[in-house]
Amino acid sequence: MAKMAEDAGFDSVWDYEFYRNPLVILGMTAQTTSTIPLGTGLVTAAGRSPFVMANAAADVDEASGGRLILGISTGAAAFTDLMNGSDGSHPVARTREYVTLLRKIWDWTAGEGAADGETLGGQFYKFTAPEINPFGRRPLARKRIPIYTAALRQAMARLGGEISDGVIGFMLPARYLREVYLPNIAEGARKAHRSPADVDVASETVCSVSNDRAEAYRRARLQVGIYISHPVCAPLAEYMGLAKDREACLEAMAARGPMALADVVSDELIDAFSISGTPDECRKKFEEYRDCLPHVLLHPPYMPVLTQEESEEVTSRGVV
Repeated sequence: MAKMAEDAGFDSVWDYEFYRNPLVILGMTAQTTSTIPLGTGLVTAAGRSPFVMANAAADVDEASGGRLILGISTGAAAFTDLMNGSDGSHPVARTREYVTLLRKIWDWTAGEGAADGETLGGQFYKFTAPEINPFGRRPLARKRIPIYTAALRQAMARLGGEISDGVIGFMLPARYLREVYLPNIAEGARKAHRSPADVDVASETVCSVSNDRAEAYRRARLQVGIYISHPVCAPLAEYMGLAKDREACLEAMAARGPMALADVVSDELIDAFSISGTPDECRKKFEEYRDCLPHVLLHPPYMPVLTQEESEEVTSRGVV
């Protein structure tokens, strides 16, 4: 799939974390591609110290010839607290400290910055440069790997504008981008005396394409329902005037499980939170993002699990 995207001229290809480790997947993807940037969208800081993350990212960047975009997140509660047993409190402060320390560790790795024995960090994370390092410093493909931070709400968007190379959103409608998201990124950038144009913006957007419009919507329905039911997406549904549609999803899932979402997710939810339909319809919907989202990360549906043929159709139609 990544090679198909590269050959079709896509700007980048991304992988995310749940069961599979996106850094491992992208390390393998680097061997089958040659030019396309490879992004983690996202890899979680939960369970990874800044040193572990910095080293793993450097590995993938080296394997890919300097093509990695490191998209990171502190992680939603289900992933951070429940599955990793990590403390997910103070996400803004944690992310600020994590990003700062990542860059300082890369500086140290490159032979700059921290002196031997010096401790870096703050309230949440620490790194101490060893006083004696028999291995020396490792060569880096790039001293600074681009860091994109996850954001859905205003505070994280402002932080991204202030400290990150880019900001990654999720299921963001064009209207929300224009009216809420981008202004907050710009505010953060100005705080750091940066131009908002220096901060890249990307958003993962469910994309379900088929010559059969009903089939495209069928594939998108469960995926959109799963995502919009997550607590972090509640403000988005409310902002778009679809809080009742989201509530119907929660009630159905509580009563009959996740698969019940296929029966209750409204077309309005699909239209607001995905690019779905025939190739012509999807191209038209894609244009809605032209002036407000530099990078639309097309996210093929995987719930319910698609066959290999269906996955190839969704991807190839998206390419067309």
